[in-house]
Amino acid sequence: MTQNSPKYSFVMPAYKAQFIHEAVDSILKQTLPDFELIIVDDDSPEQLDVILSKFNDSRIRYYKNQQNIGGKDLVAQWNHSLKYSMGKWIILATDDDVYDLNFLKKADELLNKYPTSNIFRARVAICDANGSVYAIEPCMPERTTKDELLYSMFNGLYGGVPQYVINKNKLDEVGGFLSYPKAWGSDDYTALLLSDNGIIFSDEVLLKFRMSSINISSQIYDVEEKLKARILYYKNLYDELISKWIIQVQENTIYESRIVKQYKMWFWKDMLMYLHMIPLNQRYKLFPMIASNTPYFTLKEKRKLFFRAYLKKIRINMA
Repeated sequence: MTQNSPKYSFVMPAYKAQFIHEAVDSILKQTLPDFELIIVDDDSPEQLDVILSKFNDSRIRYYKNQQNIGGKDLVAQWNHSLKYSMGKWIILATDDDVYDLNFLKKADELLNKYPTSNIFRARVAICDANGSVYAIEPCMPERTTKDELLYSMFNGLYGGVPQYVINKNKLDEVGGFLSYPKAWGSDDYTALLLSDNGIIFSDEVLLKFRMSSINISSQIYDVEEKLKARILYYKNLYDELISKWIIQVQENTIYESRIVKQYKMWFWKDMLMYLHMIPLNQRYKLFPMIASNTPYFTLKEKRKLFFRAYLKKIRINMA
């Protein structure tokens, strides 16, 4: 960063053309102008440069990868794209989601109000391909602790990366976004890593997260990779947080206590949901990975999970 660097960097790893004009336009119309917009074309076949050439704005910097990165490792493309940014704070934008005009203004106000926090999160609305909102996540306390954040991730908050504003130096200290297959859960776990001093929430809806046929969150393929990502996600949660809360049970907050009681159920529910989307004759291949990454399950519980993975109807109750 230099003296003339912008305070904020929107960084957009881009591949899809369908909604990119609307996504870029929502960034350029921010009421707080102190930002740059970095667009990194991941060797897209859809001529993104032609669409982007219609914008005449000096805050845009466009780069194109010599070969595709995200197809093999989406998080590698995220972290690669961040290297071009110059701001103190980064927003990893997407090529299909839409920001409210006051997204950056509100984030700036709240980050100034809580100067020790390293991460801000906007409240999110879910919209369809046409931009029509059909769901809004619950309102969170303005300053939220890490344990309440994790609890809320399993009780109403939506996953995603564009809603975060992150201190770039702190992100560098943890090695960038944590890599999971298909980036599935990479955003949530990285947010947890950066929330030691709390995470700041807006009470206003400042982002429309688009669910469409071209959105990875909507796609039903790559289920095995997403399942593997969830297994690793739960393993990291257990190793870094939950195992400590189990030991210090008398000192736990109400959220830590609830997480200790419920994390097995969350895992059970996730595993059965993904396993039942995988052809029956392929499910057994994933059992060794599940077994080796679940030290918090007894052998009896693992056997019960694997048995129910073969049932046609999903059952969540572990009893």
